[in-house]
Amino acid sequence: MKIVTLNVNGFRGMAENGSDVTNGEWRSNLKRLKALIDGLKIDEESIVILQEIPHKVLIDRTMWQWEETEMFRSFRESFKADYEIFYPKHLIRSNQCTVALGSKHTKWRYAPKGVIQYNRKHDYGNKLVELEKDGVTLLGVHVSPYDDMWKMLLDSLNQNNVTYIAGDFNANEKRGTMKHKPQQLRDKGYCSLIPCNIITDIRDRTSLDNLYVRADYILADGIKTEVRRAGPFVTDHMVCIFEIR
Repeated sequence: MKIVTLNVNGFRGMAENGSDVTNGEWRSNLKRLKALIDGLKIDEESIVILQEIPHKVLIDRTMWQWEETEMFRSFRESFKADYEIFYPKHLIRSNQCTVALGSKHTKWRYAPKGVIQYNRKHDYGNKLVELEKDGVTLLGVHVSPYDDMWKMLLDSLNQNNVTYIAGDFNANEKRGTMKHKPQQLRDKGYCSLIPCNIITDIRDRTSLDNLYVRADYILADGIKTEVRRAGPFVTDHMVCIFEIR
């Protein structure tokens, strides 16, 4: 089984958040993302978590109307024939969202019971994908760098047995206001598989992406961890691949 996590930076390549890119640039990079995912050879046991997929744009602030972006439609069209696309339970109107990709014969399903209790009023509803396979639970996350989403995540682990938490945690353990949060996850009984001195955010040269595994879940046959640039796809984050044997 593989668990893969990658922040796609809105298909903008290495451009900063909010930067404009041409239609040709993002379309070309989307094709590269498809090539990258295809090259991973995702089987029925495996799953890919993607953060910062372009979702909607606010077109009318007075009426608070949102419109689905062409990039979101193109992403969906590019992947739906070959992959099962999993969306957040409460996919709110949002600029970007987190999704998961499984094979067309995937054993992963939406978690029947919500692991994290939240609703459409929470502004981070677009950032969580909750999945389950053969009694194993997985949270795919893009954690906001603020206390409220971290509190929700940490509180939920008091009442739910989550096996894996994979994604972009926006918490650099060496600096910043969220630097103590990964230790709080470990205090809840989770092991992080990427050390904090491994660069996963290329632009800021910091460690943000990781996979946490519940400490009492025994990985008897071992695990292989790979952190590398996501070529041919271009993004400001490394692709993190965890092969669980």
